[in-house]
Amino acid sequence: MGDFSRIEGLDWIKIVVVGDAFVGKSSMIHTLSTGQAVAETRKYEPTDSQCYYVNQTFHEELRRFQVIDIGGAEACESRSRFYSTADVFLVTFSIHDRTSFENVISKWIPRVCEFQADAKILLVGLKSDKRTRRWGQTTDVDVKPIQYKEGTELSKNIKAAGYVECSALTKKGIRKVFAEAV
Repeated sequence: MGDFSRIEGLDWIKIVVVGDAFVGKSSMIHTLSTGQAVAETRKYEPTDSQCYYVNQTFHEELRRFQVIDIGGAEACESRSRFYSTADVFLVTFSIHDRTSFENVISKWIPRVCEFQADAKILLVGLKSDKRTRRWGQTTDVDVKPIQYKEGTELSKNIKAAGYVECSALTKKGIRKVFAEAV
């Protein structure tokens, strides 16, 4: 794992969050940083890259995170500058979007390894609440969600440090993602 970034004399764990557009990266970060669940009707706003500074206590120890939200769009120019200094990558996909799951191997892992092969990688399944909803309760196209076992198998295949699932809507698993990141 790389050296932690130094900001204002404090040690920060630099986490770079990557994944396809619309998978819920920004919502996950919003829920962690504010403690508020994201409304399902929240309007999607594309992200090039945004930086959040978050303090969280895990096991009675204060952890400081610099969380970089990298947009899923192809034209994100700032990637290399953030990738090369990351301590941890959260490689994300949406549990109800098989294409985003497949893009972990075909797109995101190659990009991460190109710039920073030594950083810790954690695979994160987003929108876990979609798996437990009954079909027809959402406006999404009815698709078979990614199963937890598929996530753990992919995590092993990409040699990630682990696999975690979370929901920004219910807040379930959000803190666990960041606890596992360290």
